[in-house]
Amino acid sequence: MAPSERVYITHRLNSISFTLEEQFTPIELLGKGAFGAVCAAIHSSGEIVAIKKISGAFDEEATRFDAAKRTLREIQLLRHLKHENVIGFWRVVLLP
Repeated sequence: MAPSERVYITHRLNSISFTLEEQFTPIELLGKGAFGAVCAAIHSSGEIVAIKKISGAFDEEATRFDAAKRTLREIQLLRHLKHENVIGFWRVVLLP
C-alpha cells in the first residue's frame, strides 16, 4: 500500500496521542521521556510491537537538527542490534 493510501487513527494513552496506521491497536504506554514516548501495540496479524513516537525530530527548525541526528543514530543502531531485550526494528513512518 502506498503511503498516501494508508489510513491513520489517533489514539490517546495517558494524555499522549499516538497516530498509528489502522492495522495497529495500542495496548499500553510503556514509557515517556524528554524526546518521545513508547507504547505497546498489536498489529492486525497478532504480532505485538513497540512503537516509539519521537517528538519534533524532523521539524524544519535549525535548533531541532540535533534531534534529527540523534533519531538517525538510534535507527541505525536498532537496525543492527540483536539482543533479547530488543524487539527489533521494523520501519520508520513519517506522518502526513
